[in-house]
Amino acid sequence: MENDPPEECFRADLMREVARDASLPGPCSVLPHPLPPSIRRIPGVHPFVLPATRAEVNLTNAKKLLGVYVAQVTKGGASLKAAADCSKDGCVSLLAGADVPGGPGLLLPGLDGGCLLADEQVLQFWGKHAPSQVKMQQLRAYVAMLVLHFKGWLHDHNRASKEILRKATWPVQIEKVPRLTLRAGWYPPGLLGGETPSEHGAAPPSKCSFSTRREHMSSGAEQIHLELLRLDPMVIKNTQQTVNRTFSNGKSVMDAMVALVRREMLVEDFPKVKVAQDPSSKDWYAADNRRCFIFK
Repeated sequence: MENDPPEECFRADLMREVARDASLPGPCSVLPHPLPPSIRRIPGVHPFVLPATRAEVNLTNAKKLLGVYVAQVTKGGASLKAAADCSKDGCVSLLAGADVPGGPGLLLPGLDGGCLLADEQVLQFWGKHAPSQVKMQQLRAYVAMLVLHFKGWLHDHNRASKEILRKATWPVQIEKVPRLTLRAGWYPPGLLGGETPSEHGAAPPSKCSFSTRREHMSSGAEQIHLELLRLDPMVIKNTQQTVNRTFSNGKSVMDAMVALVRREMLVEDFPKVKVAQDPSSKDWYAADNRRCFIFK
């Protein structure tokens, strides 16, 4: 990374420590699918992308994002955990059983007491497209995030809006919360699996692309955002021979790499890597060398 012998020795020792950690998964003889089911694109269904900020909701991050929303709106008074687990933590479970009118399902706190998203509505949304390897709680959390965006309770960065934080009703009696009915054309504004839903249904299949947008970076260079792609980091070429030891926010690049190996962080926790393609060679080049480096 940089020609600093003491620092390089420290990094080498740290990576050896990670390699000796028996709790981490060992090498796999079977190559996984290049795109896990939880982040695979399903036209008109998954993932959901907000064009204004390029923030994404998918089966990998939906439960985490929903948990943050619930914690903010209920001020830590509710959880997505089962009732038995919530009793230990002193909070209320938002999971409604079959004995609750409209259940089983999930209570979404918000304005006027919120609403109840029934599991029946979740399965109706996914239809035949629900990945068999994905748990119901992930399918439910994904649809719940779409509902929150549709109602305007989340802003373009997948966080609770200021209005919701001020006016949300909590606590509520789950038995009295109205059951949500997802009618045709209810989709939130954005891109669902690369498509723009309309009032009369989804548009024809297309690439997961954004309208062209120009952005001036701090360096003065101009970048044009054309589309969102999923690429193997190994096919992306770095545009620098070395990278800094820290990110622009001051955090350590090496610590981030170790956290990825230890599964303490996910790739989805990092901003997306900006890339450009050489029109003649068709090679991809990274504009974010540090992220590209640690992903490799």
